[in-house]
Amino acid sequence: MNDWFAQCLSDLCNVPVERPEIVETTALGAAYIAAVQAGLYSCLNDVANKWKLEQRFEPNLDSSERDKYVSGWKMAVACVQSFKPTS
Repeated sequence: MNDWFAQCLSDLCNVPVERPEIVETTALGAAYIAAVQAGLYSCLNDVANKWKLEQRFEPNLDSSERDKYVSGWKMAVACVQSFKPTS
């Protein structure tokens, strides 16, 4: 996830977003589960200590701006939902 997207997500959801050092978390999670099953780790709690924070993004958008963007997004979703193909 790039910096712009992480900051935008944090701003629009009004929550901190944490990006791990290793961003391929799906593949890493599968590897950790396999490692636990192979006996390389005793449990998933041992694996949790391997997680490292690369960067934390804090919300930096005032509520009126956030409301404006969310309202626009809701309007866009409504337009897409009402779309009827002509064929």
